[in-house]
Amino acid sequence: MSQENLTLFAHCFEKGHPKLQIDSLQIMGDVLLTHGISVLTGPTSSMGQRQCHKLLARATRFEERDEIQATAVEIICKLMLLQVLKDSEVNTPSLLTVRLSN
Repeated sequence: MSQENLTLFAHCFEKGHPKLQIDSLQIMGDVLLTHGISVLTGPTSSMGQRQCHKLLARATRFEERDEIQATAVEIICKLMLLQVLKDSEVNTPSLLTVRLSN
């Protein structure tokens, strides 16, 4: 059921308050970690791979909310470790543009 509602979680991330944004990112990450990339490319997918990449990229640029950035980067790292995301997908300027602060 969560696979079919990825767009709902994306909407919660886009429109919700910071706690809801973090929760929705974590849920989306868990769905991807559990089901792999097929959840974005399968016949019942409600969200495409490109849309998911854009959402994660946007989350890494939340400079005013460190918790949201940290959650997004943690999800990206886990997806890379399990090879759901490939190096070539992450090394694009649009996906991972986290600024390191002192």
